[in-house]
Amino acid sequence: TAEAWDGGSIDPNYPNVAWDIDSDDDNQLMVEAVAIMQYMADKYDITEMTFETTVIPGAYASARGRDIEFAERYASDPGRLASSYAEEVILGFANPLGSCSPMQAIIIHEVAHVMNNMQARQPSNYLDTLTPAAHEYELLSGYSFHEDGSLNGPEALAEAVSAVECGTANELEHAIAALVGV
Repeated sequence: TAEAWDGGSIDPNYPNVAWDIDSDDDNQLMVEAVAIMQYMADKYDITEMTFETTVIPGAYASARGRDIEFAERYASDPGRLASSYAEEVILGFANPLGSCSPMQAIIIHEVAHVMNNMQARQPSNYLDTLTPAAHEYELLSGYSFHEDGSLNGPEALAEAVSAVECGTANELEHAIAALVGV
């Protein structure tokens, strides 16, 4: 069952998500995060995940195993989150939002890492089985690549799942997301 934090205003009807959230975090933003995690848990049969806010330098969020951490600097400031994400979309680093809010797109991305981590043979290691033409990789967000330009499998997979769920995916992103059943 879900665990509420000290502030206690999050709906307790999220049976697959336990959370630990600071009292200075924006309640509406945190409810949105936990709700999208539960949506993904229900849709893709994920039995347990945790969510907490913490200090994460240089990133919105991080996933390890079934644990998702969200950066405190964005958790308390929805305006900062929206403007930062919008800038990354303009630069081609992040996918367009489509039907998602920035928080939803980020949390879906992190849940995709959880889905990848749940597999004994992580699907992100098998992107080469899709054999797209080299120019097709240009269809992926900039976050899908390492600094040297090589494909970053786990990030490409997470970005693809987010694009599919947010309604902005191209054919290659659909194929990549299908590796984890999306």
